Amino acid sequence: MGVKLKTFFDEAGQIGGIAARVALARYTTLASKRAIELNDSPEMIQKFEKALQKIRAEFKTDSSASVPTGSAFASQMVDVKKLRNALTALERDKQHGISDLNTTIKRVTEMAAKELNIARVSVWFLENNNTLLECIDLFDRKLSKHSSGLQLVERDYPTYFVALKYARAIDAYDANTDPRTSCFSESYLRPLGIVSMLDIPIWHKSDLKGVLCQEHIGARRRWTYEEADFGVELTGLISQALE
Repeated sequence: MGVKLKTFFDEAGQIGGIAARVALARYTTLASKRAIELNDSPEMIQKFEKALQKIRAEFKTDSSASVPTGSAFASQMVDVKKLRNALTALERDKQHGISDLNTTIKRVTEMAAKELNIARVSVWFLENNNTLLECIDLFDRKLSKHSSGLQLVERDYPTYFVALKYARAIDAYDANTDPRTSCFSESYLRPLGIVSMLDIPIWHKSDLKGVLCQEHIGARRRWTYEEADFGVELTGLISQALE
């Protein structure tokens, strides 16, 4: 268990609240929930120490999260306080014992759709030796409706399944042309009007379990670091609910 790694997230929280915690997750490419599951190896501790030094410097002069430029993510800031309050509400549900797995998933899809103004948010779990993704819950914000049951088979979408294994976030500005998501274009994206996607793999005890899929309709959308980090924290809550 990553006891030492957990203390880094605790210290980041003291420095700058959830904005600093998500920044630490960004720099280390590990959400707090997953870091706790890892061993406190010297290499990981060194990685976290360097990231925390960077965060101390940033928050010494800036009370909000810093976003590096020159990346695939947009550089504009989002309302970090709003996202923090949303996460706090979900954590409170868990502490009160009212969030089993199914309830947590539905709360997550609704919360992501509302807070990030996304048309469709869904959670998919891997089945059949990780060769199939099954939709556990899809929330349509416009219809305010939940559904489930869709399935995606690896042989039909091989590039996407590979991307899930290695990407911290699949941030597709143009989902119809992005090599990681274009395989969905004709059968799924274009018929539904989906233009941009932000997909976050769900990890549990070092195993890939599924994905949180966020689908934007309208003008193409550049996702921000804060939005990606928010998604990582949401997948952490789902991972906890798998216990």
